[in-house]
Amino acid sequence: MIDGRAMGAIALTFLLASLALPASPQTPARVTLGPSQCVRCHTPQAAWWVNDDGPPPRGHVTTLLQLETADARRYAQRLGLADVYATSASCVACHATVFRGDAREGVSCESCHGPGSAYLEVHAQPGAYRLAVDAGMTDLVGNVKAWTTRCLECHLITDAPLVAAGHSTGKTFNLADKYQVVAKHWKQTYQTDVVAAAAREATTRMLAVSHGR
Repeated sequence: MIDGRAMGAIALTFLLASLALPASPQTPARVTLGPSQCVRCHTPQAAWWVNDDGPPPRGHVTTLLQLETADARRYAQRLGLADVYATSASCVACHATVFRGDAREGVSCESCHGPGSAYLEVHAQPGAYRLAVDAGMTDLVGNVKAWTTRCLECHLITDAPLVAAGHSTGKTFNLADKYQVVAKHWKQTYQTDVVAAAAREATTRMLAVSHGR
């Protein structure tokens, strides 16, 4: 039988061994860099973002300006939100790109493709799309179900308090109709009926989740 002193010695041995082990590496936090880091290489996409998807007051590039409207102020007041630009509030999640601590741009590259710090360098290599995805970039190319869902995460409003405050539900938003404009910044195109089917599937799934089904 092992006495108390022996048990204590064994426990101390295990403790010292555990302290000697190297700490488990932690995955660095992914940081949004802002669109200027992307458009240096993606010139056609930048032109689409500023001109073809817009110009003001339309397009993703102008969504931050929508937070200046009377409607936005009314929604914020009803929600008890003091600052529509607060990075902790739900407004900027769909209306802005948050980087360097503030909402600085409208909806831009990283809003859909994910924070760029993890994949920016490998993404710059020729033919390195899969490496970028493995490093943290959202896999959207050729994945119609993924990007239709990403679009509808903002265009279909399932936030009940926000809808109660007067914001539209987005249920009339027709992604297939809007697709031809959005497709101008892609190399790959899809048939409109394929987009419509994927959007219907995503809408059904998202509404079911929001209703707890």
